[in-house]
Amino acid sequence: MPESLLTIVFRGLMIFHQQGNALEVGVLPTAHAPNHFLRIYTIRNGLVDGITPIDPVLVGNSDRHWNIQVTGPVGSGARRFTDGSATLDRKDDDNTHAQDFRWVMDIESAEFFGPLGTKIDTSVLRPVFKIPNGRIYNRLKSRRMNRLINGTGSAPFGRVSEAVACDIRLTGPRAQLVPEGGVPIFNFDAEDNNVIYEIANTPPDRIVPPPPQFEDHFEHYYHILDGTLPRFSFALDTTITAPSPALCGTVFLGNRNTEL
Repeated sequence: MPESLLTIVFRGLMIFHQQGNALEVGVLPTAHAPNHFLRIYTIRNGLVDGITPIDPVLVGNSDRHWNIQVTGPVGSGARRFTDGSATLDRKDDDNTHAQDFRWVMDIESAEFFGPLGTKIDTSVLRPVFKIPNGRIYNRLKSRRMNRLINGTGSAPFGRVSEAVACDIRLTGPRAQLVPEGGVPIFNFDAEDNNVIYEIANTPPDRIVPPPPQFEDHFEHYYHILDGTLPRFSFALDTTITAPSPALCGTVFLGNRNTEL
C-alpha cells in the first residue's frame, strides 16, 4: 500500500505529556470538568461527516491507558514540532511559527507554576491516549488573550493553542484506538487526505449565551492541582458573540518525568 497521511486533532480539556518516544494525552474526566464529554468527529472535506460518542461506562470500566495502534507506521516516535527558534512570542500578531507546539501552555514552565511534582494528581485523568508515532503540532492559535492571577491584574498574555494535531505517516490502511488489554473501539481509516479526525473533550455543540468577560474553563484543571497554587484565568481581549474554542484549551506538562 502506498504511503498515506492520517491526521488526528485533539481539542478541549486535556493534558499533554512526553513520555519517552511517545506522547500521552490525558483527558480531564466529567467528574472534574462538568458539562464536557468525549467524542470523535470524522471531518470530510471540512465538514462533520460523523460523531462517535465515547461511552462513559466503557471509559470507567477500561484500563486508563488507551493506545493508538498504527498499521505500517513510517518512522518512529512521536515528535513535537518546533521551528527551531530559541523562543516563541505569544504576543506575535502575525502568523509566525503557526504550527509550533509551544503555543500549547506548559503549566510547568516559568509562565505558570514551574515543576509541579506532587502538586498535581494525574491519576484521575481518564482515558490517557498514547501516541507512538507522528508529528505533533499546533493546529490553531487563539485570538489574543488576557490573563488574571488570583482574580486581579488583567494583563495581555498573548495567543495560546486552541487545538493540537498529530500527522501520522503510514503504509497500512488505518490506526486503531485500543484500550490497554481490550479490543479496538474506533478505526482511524487512512482513506485520503480529505478526511481528518478530531478527539474532543468540550461542552455539547449547541448555541449558548456568550460567557461573562472572564469566564473560562482553565478553572477545571484546579480540580487536580494543589489548592495553594496561584489561580490563573483567561479572557479574550476582544468581544465575540459566541464561546471561543480557547476557553477549553489544552495544557502541557513539560517537566514531569513519569507517565500520566
